[in-house]
Amino acid sequence: MSNPKHRPPPSRWPFRKRFVYSGVGVLGGLLLLELLLRIFQFRYSTLPMSMEYVQWISALGHSQEMPRGTFRINYRADPEYLWYPEPTAGFTNSLGFRGPEWAREKPAGVSRVVCLGDSCTATGEIPYAERLQSCLNAAGQRFDVMNAGVGSWSSYQGRLLLGKKILDFKPDVVTIYFGWNDHWLAWSHSDRDLGKYLSGRARWINLVRKSRLAQALTWAANRLLPRPDPRLRQPPLFRVSEEDYRKNLEAMVSSARTAGALPILLTAPTTLHAEHGVTRYLVTQSRLFHNTQQINQVHDAYNNVVRNVAAATETPLIDLAQEFIYIEDKNDYISDGIHLTPRGAEWVAQQICLAIRDRSRD
Repeated sequence: MSNPKHRPPPSRWPFRKRFVYSGVGVLGGLLLLELLLRIFQFRYSTLPMSMEYVQWISALGHSQEMPRGTFRINYRADPEYLWYPEPTAGFTNSLGFRGPEWAREKPAGVSRVVCLGDSCTATGEIPYAERLQSCLNAAGQRFDVMNAGVGSWSSYQGRLLLGKKILDFKPDVVTIYFGWNDHWLAWSHSDRDLGKYLSGRARWINLVRKSRLAQALTWAANRLLPRPDPRLRQPPLFRVSEEDYRKNLEAMVSSARTAGALPILLTAPTTLHAEHGVTRYLVTQSRLFHNTQQINQVHDAYNNVVRNVAAATETPLIDLAQEFIYIEDKNDYISDGIHLTPRGAEWVAQQICLAIRDRSRD
C-alpha cells in the first residue's frame, strides 16, 4: 500500500490529474452558484421569461382590500413570435392560451369567436372572452369563444398568430384589441427587426435561459457595459411604428375576411395621466417612454390608427376609448391605467356581445 506521507505534492502531480481536479472544483463552484441563485429565485432576461397575472384586481381609489390571486405563465423565445407562452396546468391549454382546449373541428351549429390581443385580453380572473361567451349563449345561440390574448404582445405578433394558427380553427368572428405594447419604446430593434434577429438564435437563447447562472452573467454584462437610453433615440423607435401598426391591422382584417370571418376592431381605453404612478414608472424606471406628458398623446394617435383602418376598410369598430369618456367611475373599470378590472372585463364583453348580435341580425 502507498504511504500518504510519501504522496507527491500537488505541483508534482501529473498534469492530467491536476487538470481534472481543477475542472471538478470549478464545476462544483458553478453548480453551487446555480443552486444558490435558484434558492433565491433569481431570474433575468431581456425578453419576457414569465408574466404574473392577477386573477382579481381591486379598483383604485377604494380603501377596502379585495382578494387577489395570481398565477404565472412562462414564455420561451420563439423564432417567429419572438416569445410564446408555455402551457401552464390549470390556467392555459396545451397551446399556451387561457381557457380550455381548442377543438380543431368546429361543432355543427356553433359560431366561433376568437379574441386576439395582449394582456388586456389574457388577464383577469374571468377574462372578457369568457364573459363574452356567457353573454352570447344567453341569447339562445351556440358560441365558442377562444381567448388568444398573450401578455406583452404587439400587433406584429398578433398578425402572425392569426395567419399561422388561428384561421386553422375556422373562426366566424375575430376581435382585434392591441395598441399598448405597440407604442412602447424598443430597446434595440423594432418587433419586425427583432424577429429577424431571433430567427437563428431562439434555440440558443432558450438553452441559456434555463441556467440562472447564465442569466446572472447577462444581468452583470448589461450593468457593466454601457447601453444607450432608448428615450434619447431620435426619431423615437417604437416596437411597432404607426405605419406598421396600420399595416398589421389591415392585414389582420384582410386575412380574417378572406377566411370568411368577421373582423371587429377595438380601441384601448385608459386612465393614465401625467401624475399616475404607472406613468412615472414607465418613464423613469422601465424607460419605455420619453416623458409623462407624451404617453397619452401617443396612445391617442395609435387609437386613431384603429379608427382610420376601420373607416377605410369598412370594418366594425368598438371604440372603447371613446365610450370610456362618458363613464364616471373609471377606476372601477381599469385597475392600473391599462388593464381591466372584473367590472371592466364585463363591460368590454357586453360591448362585443352587442356588436356581434347586431351583425347577426343584419
